[in-house]
Amino acid sequence: MSTTSRTRQSPKSSAAAAFVFNETLGGISAGVIGTLIGYPLDVVKTRMQYSRSSSPNFVAAVRDIARVEGIKAMYKGCAAPMLSLSILNALNFSTYGAAKRVLLPAEAVESPGFRMVSVKIGSFSN
Repeated sequence: MSTTSRTRQSPKSSAAAAFVFNETLGGISAGVIGTLIGYPLDVVKTRMQYSRSSSPNFVAAVRDIARVEGIKAMYKGCAAPMLSLSILNALNFSTYGAAKRVLLPAEAVESPGFRMVSVKIGSFSN
């Protein structure tokens, strides 16, 4: 007789774990992609606000930064916001998904009213 026994997860708990994994992965991806897209825009905006250079518009400011400092200058200091936003989005996505699974019965149909309430509640999570 073996002293080790295998424990099996119920189909319901393994499905929940898959949902949590997917939601967490989606949140991390959203944080990374959002930072990769938004950070350079923020760098240019900040440079335009603090600079007294001759960059009259956004495109000229991007061109000046790329010409003088290189395109890598757009991503200097990007790691900390990427990490923090990835964690924040992973928590938001997984918490929202878990609350939705707990509060909404599996057989319930998502009505437009439910979606509107979800959007309203989700906006308060940040």
